[in-house]
Amino acid sequence: MAGFLKAMGYFLPRAKLKLQYPMKFYEEQLLPDLPTWRRQIKLRYGDKSRCANKFLNELIPFFIEVVIQDGIYFVRDFPQHEFSRLLCVRMDPD
Repeated sequence: MAGFLKAMGYFLPRAKLKLQYPMKFYEEQLLPDLPTWRRQIKLRYGDKSRCANKFLNELIPFFIEVVIQDGIYFVRDFPQHEFSRLLCVRMDPD
């Protein structure tokens, strides 16, 4: 979708940005129900599939990182979106 061929390498400068706080902080701020979802897949009737585990523990943290890195563009393009409003609030863990 970004215009690169599969065989081509690509460089995305903003992907090199380090997050200011640990991922857990951003998860708590942006997806406060994530710990509940993670607990639910471990319950007796929870979804114990590899897919559920990968989604909650790998894909969602990756998406959060991308949203933080690209947040300025998201806020610019979707200023009224609830996620934009969360990104505009100064996040300070102290």
